Amino acid sequence: MIEISDASFDLLKSFNYTLSIRLIPSGFCFAVSDKEMNLLYYSCQDSFSLDNEIMTKTFGQVYLCVDTNTYTLIPNPVYQPEQQEQYWNLNFGDLSPMEKLQADHVRRTDIVNLFSYPIYDQHLMDLKKRIPSLRLIHRQSVQLSMATMRNKQTNNKQLFIHVLNASFDVLCMEQGKVILANTYDYHNEDEFLYFVLNIFEQLKLDPHAVEVVVGGSPAGREKELLLKYLQNVQDDSQPFMKPLSDPFLKHLDVLNKQYTLINIPFAIN
Repeated sequence: MIEISDASFDLLKSFNYTLSIRLIPSGFCFAVSDKEMNLLYYSCQDSFSLDNEIMTKTFGQVYLCVDTNTYTLIPNPVYQPEQQEQYWNLNFGDLSPMEKLQADHVRRTDIVNLFSYPIYDQHLMDLKKRIPSLRLIHRQSVQLSMATMRNKQTNNKQLFIHVLNASFDVLCMEQGKVILANTYDYHNEDEFLYFVLNIFEQLKLDPHAVEVVVGGSPAGREKELLLKYLQNVQDDSQPFMKPLSDPFLKHLDVLNKQYTLINIPFAIN
């Protein structure tokens, strides 16, 4: 279990706070931020339980980060909520009766992220029962909002890579516009390298000019491998949208792996 708290964190003010939750195989992580979106509290529990004190409080907003790898981006001007299943069928075929669709209107973009999530996941059902106002937000929606803002600050193409345990998310951006958004499953470092280099080939990206920003939870030599073929590869040195206070700065190695969770309040309309 990991628990980090800012001195100003006060559970008596929970109604003014935002609670962000993420389920992980061994338990769940959650972060609390204030109205100015400053991180006040972070915890990662070894097991799933809603009996701790924080989960009994009432928060202004509560979000759950959805980590499914099935999603599709739709331009907002053509998006029609009643046609969600048609959009889905064009990309993935019939929706499973065990899944449900939801759409994020991604902040700072003109894009809707349509994604699926498992209806009968026990932890999700427990959370919805305890927190009826719970709102689901897809992982890639958070990353898309962040990448859009950061890319607008440059005049260059950028490739953002978010490494997970057995997959990685990719966003290729230019002038704040999305060129590619996808998630790739991979089993070893060679497959990871193959997929990334194939993106460069398909999109005709310049391996000497395009900036590649790698974040998330690298499990091996991903960055080292990319540097053999790409000139401008760097770790994501600024993954948080707001500066962190001293208690959190001491645990950057832990928090960097959960920057998607911590940045949820910045990503949704």
